[in-house]
Amino acid sequence: MNGEGFRQLEIISILACFVGVVLISTVPSNPDDKYKNPQISQTVGVMVMVGVAANDAMIAVMARSMKDVHFTVIMFWFSAIGLVLISLVIMAIALFD
Repeated sequence: MNGEGFRQLEIISILACFVGVVLISTVPSNPDDKYKNPQISQTVGVMVMVGVAANDAMIAVMARSMKDVHFTVIMFWFSAIGLVLISLVIMAIALFD
C-alpha cells in the first residue's frame, strides 16, 4: 500500500502472534461466568484481539509515513482517538449490561 515490503522475520512474527491468539482463545472459561455461552465470549475475545492487532499495525505504518510530524502530535491524536473509542465501549457496557 505504501511501498513497504514484508521481511521474513515480520511474517514469522505475525504467524506466531496469530497462533498465540488462537491458543489464548481455547482456554476454557469459568463455569460460573455470567455469560451462559462461553463460545460467544471466546469469539468476541478473538475478534477484539484481531482488531487490536490490526489497529496496532495500522498505527505503526501511519507513524512511519508521518516522519515530518512531531511525535507528540501523533501520540496526542492516537490517544484522543483511543480515549473516544474506549469511552464508547464503556458506555455501551454500562447501558446494555
